[in-house]
Amino acid sequence: GPNNERFIIIMANSERVFVDGKQLQRGFNADYVIDYNQAEITFTPSVLITQYSRIRVDFEYAERNFSRSILGANHYQSNGKADFYLNYYQEKDNRNRPLFREFSQEELALLANVGDHVDEAVIPRIDSVAFDPNKILYERIVELDPAGNPFEYYRYSTNPEVAHFELSFSLVGSGRGDYRRTNQLANGTVYEYVPRINGQAQGDYSILTQLPAPDSRRMLTAGGSIQMNEKEKIYSEIAWSARDKNLFSELDDSNNQGLGWKIGLNSENRKLKFVPNYTLNSQVEFEYNSKNFSFIDRFRYIEFDRDWGIDPALVTQSSAAEKFLKANLALEKDSQNRFDYQLYLRDRQEVLNGHQHTANWNLELARRWRLRNEFFLLESNQDSIRSDWVRYLGELSYQSKILVPGYRFSIDQNAVRAVETDSVLRTAMNYQEHLIYVQNQDSLSLKFRADAAWRSDRAPFEGSLLSDTKAFTGNVRLQKQWGKHSLQSTFTYRNLRYVLRDLPEELTVMGKVDYFGSIGKNLIRNELSYALGNGRELQREYVFLPAPNGDGTHTWRDDNEDGIQQLNEFYLAINPEEKLYIKVFVPTDTYVQAYTTILNYRIQASFPREWQESGGLKGFVSKFSNTSSLSVEKKVSSNDFVDRINPFIGSLDREDILSLRQVLRSSFFFNRASAKYGLDLSYFDSQSKQLLSGGFEDQINKDWRLNSRYNVAGDLTIRLRGNLGEKQSNSDFLENRNYTIEELGMGPELAWQPNPFFRVTTNYTYTQKKNRENLELNEQAFLHQSAMDLRFSKAIKTTLTGSLKWIEINYNGLVNSPVGYEMLQALTPGTNVTWSINWLQKIGNGLQLNLVYEGRNSQGLDRIVHVGRMQVSALF
Repeated sequence: GPNNERFIIIMANSERVFVDGKQLQRGFNADYVIDYNQAEITFTPSVLITQYSRIRVDFEYAERNFSRSILGANHYQSNGKADFYLNYYQEKDNRNRPLFREFSQEELALLANVGDHVDEAVIPRIDSVAFDPNKILYERIVELDPAGNPFEYYRYSTNPEVAHFELSFSLVGSGRGDYRRTNQLANGTVYEYVPRINGQAQGDYSILTQLPAPDSRRMLTAGGSIQMNEKEKIYSEIAWSARDKNLFSELDDSNNQGLGWKIGLNSENRKLKFVPNYTLNSQVEFEYNSKNFSFIDRFRYIEFDRDWGIDPALVTQSSAAEKFLKANLALEKDSQNRFDYQLYLRDRQEVLNGHQHTANWNLELARRWRLRNEFFLLESNQDSIRSDWVRYLGELSYQSKILVPGYRFSIDQNAVRAVETDSVLRTAMNYQEHLIYVQNQDSLSLKFRADAAWRSDRAPFEGSLLSDTKAFTGNVRLQKQWGKHSLQSTFTYRNLRYVLRDLPEELTVMGKVDYFGSIGKNLIRNELSYALGNGRELQREYVFLPAPNGDGTHTWRDDNEDGIQQLNEFYLAINPEEKLYIKVFVPTDTYVQAYTTILNYRIQASFPREWQESGGLKGFVSKFSNTSSLSVEKKVSSNDFVDRINPFIGSLDREDILSLRQVLRSSFFFNRASAKYGLDLSYFDSQSKQLLSGGFEDQINKDWRLNSRYNVAGDLTIRLRGNLGEKQSNSDFLENRNYTIEELGMGPELAWQPNPFFRVTTNYTYTQKKNRENLELNEQAFLHQSAMDLRFSKAIKTTLTGSLKWIEINYNGLVNSPVGYEMLQALTPGTNVTWSINWLQKIGNGLQLNLVYEGRNSQGLDRIVHVGRMQVSALF
């Protein structure tokens, strides 16, 4: 966030993403996707990001420290020749109604004394609390500095006698804080104090936290226009703004209010005798903004300040009076034959003075040749520096009936120089590029484009602009649809070579292929999506936080009985009464270069329906069908080109895999549509690996399942089930999470359904589990489960379900361990009984009542566990 907030929630659909001044579109098949919770943007292969790319993101995020009111009003009036409008907007915090904290008198006094400098309202976030083993607590240490003066700091402690302080830390940058990260625990991060050297801080975290200050924004605008004649119109607007950054303080209130004003003359569609078939459009406009005038939101284009050679952050942080004068004219016949020119003057008081010239010229020759020219010139002065900027783009293309070949030349040369020495201090951009391309006309069913570009960039070295990098970039795009097939693809290749710096060449390969096809009368349906890209993988941490009302997903079991929550003591909760924690992933500031491959494939295969009516071999074969899907997202660090483009693991060293999410599902059906009998065989393979700050975490699950059914009578069905699987866990930093469990299970099931409303199911399952990693103990578990399920459903008003399970477990391993938890499924060796009742009742229009009761009695427990929940849902 703007105040170095570590965790913010981006408001959905509020972001606007710009790359090189162009706004991108959100979507997996567009330019980027976004994770609002993590505030993380991932660009698709259609967007090439380089070290020269300019990425800016505008977004809104939820920040509610005070109760806030928003007021808006507007009025518009017109009598034909004259228009008038009036707008008012206000957003204001209620300083008397803070939402999440109560301010002490000392904090209110601090806020009152800092005025608009709210970044100076910082306090140490130290809360004195009772000892709690579920929290990260610190003890207060008092020592003497080298001068003999006492000073205090805080040290992590688990001693109930002294650990009574809960601290909050803020990332402030290297050398600006007194603490640093030292360890990651299950419930958060531990920080340690770093002694100062010669009074200079050595850490990057601080216990100082900025106090939230209530603020207000107001703006009133009034304007109008008068149609002088058929072609000309004069217009004007005046605006008043008021911005109070700190409603707790009356200091600096003299600079809260500001004024803005503009007036202009616009002429449209005026015919010119000396240029037949062309119309003239022109405009002149003057704008003045006082020093303290502020906007509610940005209304100029995203790179407005950059095009003036001034840092946008400087404009935001400092205020100054500004004057603008803009004049432009355009001669236009059509979109292919037009010329426009604009002169823009800007004077930002004591900061910037400059002028811009912009010209565009499009011309069509002999209906085949098209010429496009874009020109930009800037000269500006800022204190002791001068900025010169020239941009030009020239493009020539030939429009044949089928192909459109073309050539484009572009330069973007900016230099910021010291006035006294004329040496180059920096450059916003300085390159020259040649590009050739060929594409087809849009009217054809096949669309393609291929281009190749050679670009040379310069950078300042010792006051001069010298050649820095040379790059070659090639792009191919193809889109084709035929019959029941469609294909879309894009491919990018880029090679970057450093000229002066001794750095290795960089190779970038990106691409995406989307295919959909159907063979025959939808006998085989294929969907394929393959993407390839370069990027960075973020190291993450995770913590476990208490969840209210038993709405969590994980449980903590103190395996070593030390009373301290550790990462290897948290498990995915199975028993309802143990769902007391949630797993929260926390991003870090560490990235690793990664090469990404994404593959999604789905196939559905069946034989012609007409064969089902036939006898013999055709009739038998028609009973078979298959549905399979594969999803792979792999990020690797290997520099081998084959490893980067291959979506499968293959012979790749697993240590080179930074992140992996792979899921394979395949189901073979026999007689699937028959109500009498059927058979299905399914295979499931899930592999995941993620990069954490402590190392890697790797999970592999493989499972074969066979299910057969036979309807003995109209209301009685017998099923036989079997499964064979393997569950593997590997962790670099949690040693007891390294295991491989083999599982074999089988059992019958009998279902009786006398009517559409009532069903009873009984089943028995035998399961054998073995830990293949621990051959010394020969860890094994044998489970015998007998169960009965009942279900009553009356239309959509009432649904009542019940379940009773009797589970006998024989286990020879360590119960309080991850292997034991996985083998026992959160139960205990010996006899276990579980039961549950769920009642779902519709109680009115759009209202549903859900009552849940669950119970468990396990051998070795000194109590019977009862869990009850009630929920009322309103459906709109």
